[in-house]
Amino acid sequence: MPIYFSWKKDDMSIPASLQITEKKEEFYSLLVFKDISAKHSGKYTCYASNAAAKVNYTAELQVRVAPRWALEPMDTAIMLGNTISINCEAEGYPIPTITWFKGQGKMSQDFKPLSMRNNSLVLNLATDIDEGYYMCQAANEIGAGLKKVIRINVNEPARFEQAARNVSSRRNDPVSLECQAKGDDPIAISWTHNNGRIDLNNFRFSIAEMKTDKGVDSQLTIARSDRHDSGIYRCVAENPYGRAELVIFLAVQERPDTPSVLEVFEVGSRTVKLSWRRPFDGNSPVLSYLVQYQPLKYLQSHAALGLSGGDWSGPNIINVTLPSTSISRSYDSDLRESAIVAGLTPATTFLIRMQAINEIERSPFTDPIVLKTQEEAPTEAPSNVQVQTGGESELIVTWQIPSRESWNGELIGYTVNCSEEKQNINYISVVNNSLKSVIVSGWATTKATIRGLRKYTRYAVTVRALNSFGSGPWSAAIFGTTAEGVPEAPPQHVNCTALSSQSLKISWLEPPLQFHGGIIQGYKILYRPIVNQIDFLAKLEVKRTSNLETYLHTLHKATNYSLRVLAYTATGDGVASQPLYCQTEDDVPDAPAAIKAAALTADSILISWLPPKNRNGIISHYTVYSREAGRKGQAKSHMVRVDENGYPVTYEARGLAENQMYEFWVSASTSVGEGEPTSVVAQATNTRAPARIASFGQLVRKAVGTSLILECLAVGNPTPRARWLTRDRPVTFSPFYEVTNEGNLKIHRVEGSLSGNYTCTANNLFGSDEIQYQVIAMKPPAAPQIIVQYASADSIRVSWDPPDDGGAPLQGYSISYRITGETWAQTELMPENNAYTITGLKCGNQYIIKMSAHNIVGDGVSSEEINVWTKGKASQAPNGNELIATNASCVNLKLSTWNNGGCPIHHFSIEHRPLGK
Repeated sequence: MPIYFSWKKDDMSIPASLQITEKKEEFYSLLVFKDISAKHSGKYTCYASNAAAKVNYTAELQVRVAPRWALEPMDTAIMLGNTISINCEAEGYPIPTITWFKGQGKMSQDFKPLSMRNNSLVLNLATDIDEGYYMCQAANEIGAGLKKVIRINVNEPARFEQAARNVSSRRNDPVSLECQAKGDDPIAISWTHNNGRIDLNNFRFSIAEMKTDKGVDSQLTIARSDRHDSGIYRCVAENPYGRAELVIFLAVQERPDTPSVLEVFEVGSRTVKLSWRRPFDGNSPVLSYLVQYQPLKYLQSHAALGLSGGDWSGPNIINVTLPSTSISRSYDSDLRESAIVAGLTPATTFLIRMQAINEIERSPFTDPIVLKTQEEAPTEAPSNVQVQTGGESELIVTWQIPSRESWNGELIGYTVNCSEEKQNINYISVVNNSLKSVIVSGWATTKATIRGLRKYTRYAVTVRALNSFGSGPWSAAIFGTTAEGVPEAPPQHVNCTALSSQSLKISWLEPPLQFHGGIIQGYKILYRPIVNQIDFLAKLEVKRTSNLETYLHTLHKATNYSLRVLAYTATGDGVASQPLYCQTEDDVPDAPAAIKAAALTADSILISWLPPKNRNGIISHYTVYSREAGRKGQAKSHMVRVDENGYPVTYEARGLAENQMYEFWVSASTSVGEGEPTSVVAQATNTRAPARIASFGQLVRKAVGTSLILECLAVGNPTPRARWLTRDRPVTFSPFYEVTNEGNLKIHRVEGSLSGNYTCTANNLFGSDEIQYQVIAMKPPAAPQIIVQYASADSIRVSWDPPDDGGAPLQGYSISYRITGETWAQTELMPENNAYTITGLKCGNQYIIKMSAHNIVGDGVSSEEINVWTKGKASQAPNGNELIATNASCVNLKLSTWNNGGCPIHHFSIEHRPLGK
């Protein structure tokens, strides 16, 4: 079987470029290399196959080749500080090893090997040390190897070790600016000042240059430095390889200039904020400012206001150092600085000046300026405060003026406070608002009268001075006691209990201790009966006691009483309590006031009577007793029940014996029992009964405008007819009155002209009878005539004489008052009053006052209205100079200079706006 051969190099087909030929026979194959080289090295595999099998064999061919340059290094140059990489590559087999050497001299034997990571020579940030000879060697132990020596030149551009530096010099001293340039020759040096050429024709400037191993040194010398020599100097060095610049900041130092435009920015009471334009600092930072000030009052003249005048060396000069750390700066176009100077005294005029200080020297002082500090509250209290008792509810306070140094301005007055002692003389705690305060004007005023205080009360009095800024400290409390007065509050918890029909028990508690007004000597109980009887004069009675309870005896039975209790001191009566109403218990009534008996027929008699004068309760019924005259034994009785008006008051006894004399009497009963009977009247039955009038003539009081019925019950047999007479004239039908069918006289409307006597007569064949009424028309009281006794800032006292009572006892007065346009205020007064003080009024206002009296008929007409002014007037504004004080940022209103016109000022209203808006 034939064998087939094939070849591969390194598992790939053999490239034709290798120029390898194959020779083969039936059982072998050969590769023929004509010009062998390193590229022929590799693994060669022979593949043999036939129909039966396939085999291969691999053999490695290594061709050893001496090194040769693939990339030969060459001489080169590099700029100082740059990085360079020089490649050195060689071919051969085995692969040659590349080694770099650094020459230590001019001969090759002076080379020392370098450690490199690869075949390249890398110089990072080349310096002049890196300049010299380098050798690249390639070797693989085949032959002598390769060596190549190259030179690397490091070109250094002109440069400086530093880019800039600062130089300082005192004015007029010489100064040298050194410029040391490094680099390869040739180096050219040039100088500029503030970007301008330096005039070397000026004798003060000179330049010297000297060549060095490393470059060139240049020195600019200024023989005598001046302020305008300060600035930026540039030394420019240039060679073929580059250009460099050294910036020198020259500061010619001197004393600072004087601060300019010194102004007062803000003024306080003990501080002032100064503002000034920042001065030239002399090229040396201003370390501090020295501020000098002195009170203007210590100068002998005003010469200090000039630049050269004035004494700034005396003991009154105050020096204040302002370190730069305390200075506030603005960075606007004005370049201003400001600082706060402390240690001044309030309300004082000062001269003030300042200077700047740096390391070199102090600047001249500014021209002095004048300023006045703001006022401050006084720092000392008035001394020697004394308190004396004045009039009622008054204390008189005196004091001495505090020292002038403590005023801190101009005193405009004093505040005097009176506060009730926390534990006053009555040993009670007082409320926090028990404070009375007054302001007196004028620094020389040393006396004040405090009014409106509580009577007989211990007060703590303090005084403080005030100026337009505020108030100073209070003086130590001095105690004073007001004069004893009357109690200012009524007794508390007044209580009443009925003990019997004629006695009451009254109890109470003393007034609140803070309103005692003095030492309570006792109590008065004011009481009067409240009786709805026109002719009843309810007289006020008074009982005194030193206890907190008492008993009232011999009172009217079943009567409602008005009770009031007041406390009194040695000075007088206090305030009475509100009326308390209490009623005595019911009792048996008195006997009916009168009784009559009149024959009606042969077997009947009419008994009539008047109600008891003192009913002592509500009459429930009457009991009519009868018996035959001369017969002893138990009398007959008949109960006559009455309605709510007390009627009827008659009884007809029937079934009597003809011509028999009978005796009659009557008693009244209440819920308590039966009262005393009337006297006994006797009357016989009679078929010829003479005319009799069962009604009773009386005194009748009636209010005008009301109607009135005068009863005239005429009886007899035959029945008589009643006739009425007044003023000796028969009463006929008229618009004023009429006679009813029952014989009564009805007056339609009572008027004063109808007052008088009215007589009713009755006649028949067997006799006649008459009764008489006295009618009094009552009307409301007349108007009182008001008399003004005095007026104060908050009260008006009026008096009056009792007016005509209109026919009925006065029950009291009503006094009304108001300010025009406001509603009326009204006070009710007792009929015993003939004067009254209206309190709690507004100061400086016109009041309208009127009053009226009233009785059981009603309210009388009001008096004429009178107009009375309370004392005081509208507040008056002071002039602008007295009221307003200003500085740069605030307006101070001296409100205490406002004249209150005698009336307390309640509040102030302040409005402000920018001028022109």
